[in-house]
Amino acid sequence: DLQLATDRARSSRMGSMWARERSFKRGGVDDGGPLGQLSVKLHSASGLKAKDINGKSDPYVIFKFGTEAEVRSSVKGKTLTPQWEESFVISERMSTTQMLSGRLSVTVLDKDAGAFHDMFSSTDDKLGECVVALSVLEGKQSHEFKQPLSPKGMIHFTVSFSPTGGEDGEESSQVELQALGHGQGRLQG
Repeated sequence: DLQLATDRARSSRMGSMWARERSFKRGGVDDGGPLGQLSVKLHSASGLKAKDINGKSDPYVIFKFGTEAEVRSSVKGKTLTPQWEESFVISERMSTTQMLSGRLSVTVLDKDAGAFHDMFSSTDDKLGECVVALSVLEGKQSHEFKQPLSPKGMIHFTVSFSPTGGEDGEESSQVELQALGHGQGRLQG
């Protein structure tokens, strides 16, 4: 293929600019920079409020980024120090600019169940919440958060942004991010 041969010849002369140009041709970049996958790994929480009669809670976490669908963790029963080690994809295709300018909302809730709950309440109790700016990912592939929750507790999670899009996969995506001044990115698994 003549185009492929031409692209390969240019790659030796133009380095990262070539990778960025190829990505534009393939549609791997939108107006907000390279597209990527935004993921979060939920590690743990501590110091949570006791909401149940047994002096414990049944916590779970909801992550929400902009207009993306929320993601929920599993419920950890009867604990104030839950351990999850669960991973979630917030968005499969998000621009770097959108990710860096956005905020991730984190809400920890107590799962209520049973006849009493069903009769008197239709919502779970909020244990705590926080909002984090993802601009901390500028020039990084991931960032580990240990955030205080309001009104009480701490939550520990890691956010990752992994560029996507190219026949050359990871290498060209990392070069594209460097060329745009956003550092390297790779989803950690």
